[in-house]
Amino acid sequence: MARKKKTKKKKNDYFAGIKAMFTGTRFLLMRKFLFIFLPSVFVLTGIAVGLGYLEGYVKNVAAERSISIELEFVGEKPTWAPLELISDINLSSGINSDDFLLDDDLVNKAYKSISVNPWVESVNSVRKCYSGIIQFDYSLRCPVAKMIKGDQIYYIDSEGIVIPYAPIDRHLVCIKGSRQALPKPGMQVKQSDILAALDILKKIQFVDNNLTNNSDAIWTELAVIDVSNFEGRNDPSISHINLYTHKDTQIRWGAAVGREKAYWEADFTTKLTRLYRDFRDYGTLDINTSGIELRNHQ
Repeated sequence: MARKKKTKKKKNDYFAGIKAMFTGTRFLLMRKFLFIFLPSVFVLTGIAVGLGYLEGYVKNVAAERSISIELEFVGEKPTWAPLELISDINLSSGINSDDFLLDDDLVNKAYKSISVNPWVESVNSVRKCYSGIIQFDYSLRCPVAKMIKGDQIYYIDSEGIVIPYAPIDRHLVCIKGSRQALPKPGMQVKQSDILAALDILKKIQFVDNNLTNNSDAIWTELAVIDVSNFEGRNDPSISHINLYTHKDTQIRWGAAVGREKAYWEADFTTKLTRLYRDFRDYGTLDINTSGIELRNHQ
């Protein structure tokens, strides 16, 4: 009688498949999905929901408390800028203490308003805090000269932007003799005589700022730059542009920078060298009543 063959029991395919998912390389991506990606999604979703709930809670609390808004400058304040000027610039944002803090457009409106203030060169940020503080971070324009038109005083920065008057602690040279009206604050001057005066003043400031000895700086010695005879429009035989000290000593600069050859004058570097040399040698620009002549080549 033939013996019946014994057959080995097959392993349960179901459990073998599960084992393969945990150990086999074929299911590596699936394991990463199940044990890394999927839990991460759940965690991030939970955090987002929690933050959303927290923001809603903070808004509701802030609304119930009727928080009064305060304006705060958090940028770098120049030493010459008084706190009153900073306060006025902040107020130009158009935000009032009783405005609704939770207005979603509050920051955008403030940013736009601050950006067009003639005193503001650039706005870095405007930030709203739920404590009721609106924080401003902006850079101020730095005036180098002033002009008097009628009974109004205006400032001008090195780029020719007109700035409205404010009491600041900074020495400015007064530009006189321009015949045309100034543009509105925030706009750039186009008058060639004013731009020529600014060019000279910027070069003097550049030399001052690069001196190793601050006592050789001449900026505070200067009171006025007169462009009334710009390009010889009154009298071509006399100096076109003149500087004046506080004691009214005349410094005959002459033609605008870049125009020296047309009038057989020394170039601007020679003029600057002579001006600083005289100040170094005498300790003042008020050397004599006849003034200082810079136009000659010698």
